[in-house]
Amino acid sequence: MTAGHRIPFRLFSAYGHALQIALDRVALVLLGAPYSVIRGRRPAEVEAACNLQLAGLMAGGSMTVECELLPPGPQRSLFGDLGQQGIECLVAGIHALEEDAGVLPAGYDRGVLLALKDAGRLFQHLRVYQGRCGQAGWSPPACRNHVQTVE
Repeated sequence: MTAGHRIPFRLFSAYGHALQIALDRVALVLLGAPYSVIRGRRPAEVEAACNLQLAGLMAGGSMTVECELLPPGPQRSLFGDLGQQGIECLVAGIHALEEDAGVLPAGYDRGVLLALKDAGRLFQHLRVYQGRCGQAGWSPPACRNHVQTVE
C-alpha cells in the first residue's frame, strides 16, 4: 500500500469529493433528470438529502471511513428519503457493474460512471487495485468499460 499506512490527504479529499458527486448524480437520475451532469449548483433537495458527513475514522490493520447523511429534515418527506435511496442505488449499482449485465443499474447514467471512475483513481494511485478494490467491491475498469459503451 503506502509507507506507514498513510495516504496523501489530497487523494483522500479527492476520493470523498468524487463519492459525493456520484451520490448527487444518482439522486438527480432518481428525480428524473435527463442527465446528471449539470452546470451550477445542484437542486436544493439534492444538496439537503445527499449531504454526506464524515462520521468517523478508524485505523488498525486498514483504514475505515464512516460517512452518514444528516438526519431527515421536513423537506425530505416531500421527496421520500432521497439520500438513503441514492446510497442504496449507488452501492447496488457498484455491485451490478462488477457483474457486467450490459445495462446501467437503476439510478445510473454516464455522469455517475464518470464520478465513480474519478473515485477509483485513489485506488489505482495506491496500487491497491488487484482486480477488485478492497471492501468497496468495485473496480475502476468496470466503470471505464461502461463509460465507453454508454457514449
